[in-house]
Amino acid sequence: EEMKAAPASVTRTTYTIMTHTEIPTKAVTREEMKAARLPQAFRDSCAHILIPLDQCRKDCFWLPWKCTDLRHAYEKCQYEDYLRRVQEKLELQKTQVE
Repeated sequence: EEMKAAPASVTRTTYTIMTHTEIPTKAVTREEMKAARLPQAFRDSCAHILIPLDQCRKDCFWLPWKCTDLRHAYEKCQYEDYLRRVQEKLELQKTQVE
């Protein structure tokens, strides 16, 4: 007997991705970072995304499939900041060699 494939709605489980806010774009002040109780090591150029991400994580009990948009935005921000710092270092090394 030939088996028929089950409909996609049966074979796939879909999860609702919860995001509390849009991905923020403005920088936060030191006072806002202090009020959000961010550790010193995380008070960088990506803190404007980390603050709502931490709040979302607390609200969702750190469920791994929640807050994914904010998490990916934070990871992308961290990576872009890393690339910027590498580029600055390479430019500095160029000027020192010349």
